Amino acid sequence: MHRVTNIPIVMINPMLTCKLCAGYLIDATTIVECLHSFCRSCILSHLKQHTTCPVCDTLLHKTRPHYAIRPDRALQAIVYKLIPNLFEREMSCRREFYEGELCSVLYSILYFIIFIVRSSRLYLTHLYSPCLNQVNRLIR
Repeated sequence: MHRVTNIPIVMINPMLTCKLCAGYLIDATTIVECLHSFCRSCILSHLKQHTTCPVCDTLLHKTRPHYAIRPDRALQAIVYKLIPNLFEREMSCRREFYEGELCSVLYSILYFIIFIVRSSRLYLTHLYSPCLNQVNRLIR
């Protein structure tokens, strides 16, 4: 029979946290040369200015260092299993972010459409004044 051993989370915490932001791994991403793992956003930010691993200074691809990283879905699944509510909190934060971004984009599109409609209404007024009433009904 297998013996179950409880391990304090403090002992494995260093394996579940990003060395760049010190938070739990979100979208765990691993460098293939040295196998160090980071949050995807953290390592991508690091690779904008550096071509080495932030932990061990292993040189990655000189011109395209992002070629040396891969998503680590197994590690991310472990993090989500071991840290209660982390997945739910992350999804909630993403939902709020994207809903805010979506509203911003929709407002921009709406203002653009209003601008185009007003511009075309002025343009139509000059070119097609006989059928202006029909055009106004369609635009409204």
